[in-house]
Amino acid sequence: MDVAKVIVTIVTILSTIFNALALFNLCKKRRKSNYIFLCIFLSASDLLQTVLGYLPAIFLKERMENATKWCQISAFFVAFPSFTSIALLTAISFIKAYLINEHFLIGNMIYKKVVKATILCCWIYGLFWSILPLVGVSSYTLEPTKSRCSIKWYTDTNTEKLYLILLLVFCYTIPVSIVLASTMISARFVRSSFKINSSSLGMGDSFVKLFKLREAKVKFSLTLMCLSFITFWTPYAVIGLLSGFARVKHPKWLLETAALFAKLSAMVNPLLYWQKEDFKKKVRKAFLVFRTYVFYS
Repeated sequence: MDVAKVIVTIVTILSTIFNALALFNLCKKRRKSNYIFLCIFLSASDLLQTVLGYLPAIFLKERMENATKWCQISAFFVAFPSFTSIALLTAISFIKAYLINEHFLIGNMIYKKVVKATILCCWIYGLFWSILPLVGVSSYTLEPTKSRCSIKWYTDTNTEKLYLILLLVFCYTIPVSIVLASTMISARFVRSSFKINSSSLGMGDSFVKLFKLREAKVKFSLTLMCLSFITFWTPYAVIGLLSGFARVKHPKWLLETAALFAKLSAMVNPLLYWQKEDFKKKVRKAFLVFRTYVFYS
């Protein structure tokens, strides 16, 4: 087993543990806010991607000659949850920014219906883009590394080029733009709100200090989500762009690194939820409850 496969195995194990714990902890909450609902389906998407996408790929031959059915199925279950997670992260970023700016009624049933409809649309969105290669628009083919399959980046027909362009626009450029815009708008609102409250109540007022701390955590959460999104998906998007249109032949280590960065997103997403709370406390509590259910039920 080469170094790349060892790293992918470690990422797969950690991603499975983190997402399973996050999903378990989120689902057992009695009161589920709309943000929690979004995080539940994000963790479910990442767990699906890890178990049905990354895990089977570990057992593929290292130097395949052709794309096997097992390899293509693994590629589909990497692409489908990936596109879904991208849509869900974009929705989370936009909705959190909207709540900060508009102070929408979180408990309103109409809003809950909108969130549930958004979650459904995100899954349909991911399924749509991932199923097109299965119906002939493009294909899931063997990567130059000869160790796994993915969407065909080296395009031969106009249809494949069009699909790749639409994929880069709707599954990278637009989501990144929305995440960036949401983060900047929220950061500006946090600064302006703090200035208004501090000028009216005084910098030394305890309420203003609490407000500053709370809004700073929200700002940090959005910024971290934005940076992680761009960091993990930009290398793979650039590789796809250069491969599809410039016909650039990349070295194996560069392809492996870009793919690894994309895989890390499934492992880090549950940490974005947990960073809002006491991470060590949540993990310890989840382990204790899970152990109780397994060994004492």
